[in-house]
Order: sequence, then C-alpha cells, then structure tokens
Amino acid sequence: MLHITIGTAPTEPPSLEPDLRMVKVALLYADKVILCSSGYSSWMPLFVNRDKTIEQAIKETYDLEEMIPKLLKDSEAIRLFLKFTRMARKILQSKNPSEQELKFIKWYQEISSKPFEVFNTEFPTLNLKEVNDELEIAVKTGFLEIHKHLSKINVIL
Repeated sequence: MLHITIGTAPTEPPSLEPDLRMVKVALLYADKVILCSSGYSSWMPLFVNRDKTIEQAIKETYDLEEMIPKLLKDSEAIRLFLKFTRMARKILQSKNPSEQELKFIKWYQEISSKPFEVFNTEFPTLNLKEVNDELEIAVKTGFLEIHKHLSKINVIL
C-alpha cells in the first residue's frame, strides 16, 4: 500500500486551492492520503462549525489564541486579536451576562453561524464550501485523513 502525507502552509492571499490540488493528485496514486495543513486548520472551522454551542465557541477561543501568533506577522494585529479573543472567552464563560454581554453572545453566534458568507466575501480565494465538499467525500470513503493543526509540535527548519 502506498501512503502519501501532504504538508502545506497558508498562502497569500488565503486559499485552500493548493491543498485541494495536491490531495487530488495524491489520491490518484495513493491508497491513503494524510493532509497536514495549517491553512485548512485555520480556515475550515469557520465554515464547518457554523452551528456551534457556547462550549464549542469557548474552546475555539483557546484554539485561536494558540494559532493566531503563528499565522500573523504583524505584532499589533496579533495583540489586538488576542485581546479580542480573551474578551470574547470571558463573556462567553460568564454565568450571569449583562444585557450588553448577551448582545455580544448573540452577535458572536450569528457571526459563527454565517462564516461561509462572511469569509467568502472577505476572502473569495478560500472557496471554503468547494474545498469542504470535495475533501469530505475522500474523508468519508476512508482515502483521506486530515490532521488538524497541532500547536504542541514545533517544527525546526
């Protein structure tokens, strides 16, 4: 049996097209393909997790807090994003949210429920629905395994 592992990095502008092309080619030759993609790990949850619970949203804030410093270069953007992420988590974890916090939670859930629309407008190069639909078929048939971002592993170049 031939197994192929594909490792990819985020592109500029954001796109998962290179990941999809490499997976398609690998599936022509291999019995099993593993995709290790920081771009996929970063962008696909925005599409896949449309109807997340508050608990899933809280977990997502921890994941984002780990990934963003590795994906962004601008220190001010990183600082602001981390500040927002921590504020969002604090509000989401609130046992007795204020009226304003309830509005934020509602807004957060609305944004989370429409990531495909929001991010397709901002980053049309991502093609989230197309990539998800095509990769999902290969995953369901057992030919493709997708490894999510592993923040505990440091790659030394």
